[in-house]
Amino acid sequence: MKNFFLLAFVILQNIGLSQQQIDIPAESFPFYDLIEWKGMGSMLLNRDPLFKTLKINLTFVGKQSTNTLMWKESFNPASKESYFISSENARYIYFLDNLQLNNGKFAYSQISSGGTVKSSAADAFYALKKIYPMEQTDLKLIDIVTTDKALIHIYRYHDKKEKKFVDLATSMTHHNLTLYTGIIGESQEETIKNKSTNGWFYVGSTGEQIYFATRDNVKKKNGFTIKEFNTRVESKISTFIPDMEKGFEMIENSGFGTTGKNYLKNENTIEQSILTHHNSKFYLTGVGSEGSSKVLKTYVWNADKWDLLKTAPISIASKQTLILGVMPLNEGLATKIDNGTKAMVITVPFTKTEEVILTDFKPAMLYNPSRFVLSERKEEFVFRLMNKTYFFNSGQLNKVGGVKFDVIEK
Repeated sequence: MKNFFLLAFVILQNIGLSQQQIDIPAESFPFYDLIEWKGMGSMLLNRDPLFKTLKINLTFVGKQSTNTLMWKESFNPASKESYFISSENARYIYFLDNLQLNNGKFAYSQISSGGTVKSSAADAFYALKKIYPMEQTDLKLIDIVTTDKALIHIYRYHDKKEKKFVDLATSMTHHNLTLYTGIIGESQEETIKNKSTNGWFYVGSTGEQIYFATRDNVKKKNGFTIKEFNTRVESKISTFIPDMEKGFEMIENSGFGTTGKNYLKNENTIEQSILTHHNSKFYLTGVGSEGSSKVLKTYVWNADKWDLLKTAPISIASKQTLILGVMPLNEGLATKIDNGTKAMVITVPFTKTEEVILTDFKPAMLYNPSRFVLSERKEEFVFRLMNKTYFFNSGQLNKVGGVKFDVIEK
């Protein structure tokens, strides 16, 4: 049961601003990490540094409805490493004990925004085998995502006898933790090997709708066949959207965000562009040229055509194929661009009147996605709720004693 406790505020006044300080009391062990729950708040983590117990304790700073609150909870992973899975608009997040199936199962701790923790394991292979006969040795995990309604695992099975790859998904709904399975689509072995397609991949979701796509050619036009599924992995609608005819360079699609791709480190797929779905719209991201310079181009699918949303300069030079990944945020599309030695993030707002935001990427930012849309106090962890901006100096971590957030209200 979650444990609510009072906030300690130190009120300071500034010109045109109200500055507050939130003091977090010391725990039995030092706080060692801070993770943003985008749109909700952030979580401080503490655990025994000697690992006599693996239990991870969470202290949440954020909101429920319109009230700022804090809660404390804990969960018990099976090993020292846990895998944080979250996404924009996620009202539930997960810490997974294992990515690859262990005796056919994945173990998890689900955390609700109110601080309720549920830990269990789901027998994914048993469920998958019922819809397609298979051997687990030929099953490959492609991605893990959490949507507004469910936790999704995407697998690819190599049917060597039929010389094809079958992409499947498990969907575990947040509210009742029921596991559903379905076949997303199939690809011939030869088309995967010669890279004319990269199989089926997760594009995004809105509410109950979950979208998967594959590269395709219809009526001599290259593009994407897109399938809409519900949380039971039942296919509802299939449609085709063309790619841009020209203007994009080839890129490597690495994925971006706190999803399974971030941890799996599978081989990047070679793409001309990256298709993303967010808040009921499709977006296309790619790299083009303006004179001798490379630019990021972002389009939105509108009235059966691609409308240019923004172009943004790419300031990192590369003679090699650039590595891209797109993370949808409510404020815009955050695109990580990597040349192999340096990385930057370009955040393209969804409205044409707003300016793009350029950020030099650091690995810790992956767990603080608000840093891609907020520029204040760049050296600190930051998030915004309502009209308040919260700052945390990470130098406070791994030290005995309490910590603090600075809060500026406009």
